[in-house]
Amino acid sequence: MSRIFPFLHSSRTAIMFGAGAATSTELMDAMGQKDEIIDQITTEWENLKLDSLICNVFPFPAPILDAPGMLPTATAYALIWNLVDFPAGVVTMGYESGKKLSTYNDDGDMTLKLAVKSVIESVGAPIGIQVVGRRYQDEVVLRVMKELEPFNTFKSHNNDSN
Repeated sequence: MSRIFPFLHSSRTAIMFGAGAATSTELMDAMGQKDEIIDQITTEWENLKLDSLICNVFPFPAPILDAPGMLPTATAYALIWNLVDFPAGVVTMGYESGKKLSTYNDDGDMTLKLAVKSVIESVGAPIGIQVVGRRYQDEVVLRVMKELEPFNTFKSHNNDSN
């Protein structure tokens, strides 16, 4: 993959672009594996007595305007729930302060290098969190999002700066 897309090469990116089915048999196998993964996740949620999960939607603040096409691995936080058909929604919970820029370690990864640049240019932008629910339980996701709304610090931050 690094020969085809040398600018995208990292171990994380190579794993993502190495996936896919080339034949109908491989597609059917992949669909069977998907069902197994859904069953495993559902069983684990049942064991943990989870109705919903609150997690990151993106590993860093909104990327700069020209960067999204260069950041396919950054979608992993949201992509997994789409792949396994779990409902998810995003609610704003705060804003990018830019205070922890020194803690970003890009580890030579292009995605993370762009993330650092994005954070610098995204100071003051809203940061969302993702609420994920069990399959066919969209109403639980909406309820949790509604319950989280009062804790949104972005509104008060914006009002203070006016």
